[in-house]
Amino acid sequence: MAIESTESILNTAARAGSALKSVVLVSSAAAVFNMPFEKKLYTEHDWNTTSEGIVRERGNDAGGFHSYLASKTAAEKVFWKFREEKKPSFGMTSLLPT
Repeated sequence: MAIESTESILNTAARAGSALKSVVLVSSAAAVFNMPFEKKLYTEHDWNTTSEGIVRERGNDAGGFHSYLASKTAAEKVFWKFREEKKPSFGMTSLLPT
């Protein structure tokens, strides 16, 4: 659901043309933090790989917590993949509140 929603919004934004100046994704720090949480400086190169792996392994038995974390990570990755592949005319920013 998170992936499809993000893709849908970005595709709609792309159709707006030059009238649209920027798109801001309000994501979550969940997209970059692994569990258990490490105290370190996180950068754009960090992703939550723990929860995605748990959801891949356990499916519906992964539980709501890891499903949420994995969905935030997946949506964030789709956001940046869109920018890389489509090179839209609008700016793209992602906020990751804790």
